Amino acid sequence: MALAVRFDPTGPYDVDAIDAAFARPAGLELLARLYRPRGEPGRALAALVYVHGGAWARLDRTADPILCQALAASGLVVVALDFRQAPDHRYPAASADIAAGVRYARAHAPRLGVDPTRIGLLGSSSGAQLALLHAIRPGAPEHAGTPIVRPDGSLDAAPSDASVAFVVALYPVADPLARYRYALAREHEPPPPSGFDAKRLIASHR
Repeated sequence: MALAVRFDPTGPYDVDAIDAAFARPAGLELLARLYRPRGEPGRALAALVYVHGGAWARLDRTADPILCQALAASGLVVVALDFRQAPDHRYPAASADIAAGVRYARAHAPRLGVDPTRIGLLGSSSGAQLALLHAIRPGAPEHAGTPIVRPDGSLDAAPSDASVAFVVALYPVADPLARYRYALAREHEPPPPSGFDAKRLIASHR
C-alpha cells in the first residue's frame, strides 16, 4: 500500500537521467544510469535497481531506456547498473556488483530522494536471474567486496545492508542449468533468423 500511494502509472513526471560512478572493483569504474522523476515533491520515493539482460555477457546500463524512463515517469527512482560480465569475468563478479548497486542506492538515498527501506530489484532475462539470486541471498559472503562510491567520493568495501524490499523478475532465466542444457542440445544447429546463437550462449555459462 505504501508503494501504491506514491506510484502513479499514468506517468505524470518528466524524467532526468544522468550517469554516475557507483562502484570501482579491481580498478574498474562501473557506472549507473540514474533515472529520477523531475519536480517530485519532497517525499522519499521507492527505488528500483535495474539489472539488464544479455545472457550474462552483453549490454549495459543503457539497455531498456523506455522501460526505465516509464517507471521513473510514474514516480520511482531507477538505478540501472553496469556490472562485470562473461567471458572476461566469472561468478561471483556480477553478483558482487549487483549487491554493490543496492548498497549504493541505500548509501545515496538522501541525495536521490529515496526511502532506504523501499529499495527493490528489477531484472530482465539473465538479469532477472541475478536479481532473484541476490534477493534470496543478499548477505552472501561471496557477493560482498565490490567497493561502492560513497556520497563524499570515497570508496567503501565494508559489508553493509544489501537487502531488498521486493524483486521483480521479467522473463527470468530462473534455471540457468536447464538453459545451458538446452543450448548444448542445439550447439551444432545453424542460428535461426531470430538470432539465437547456441555457441555464444554456451560460452556465457562457462
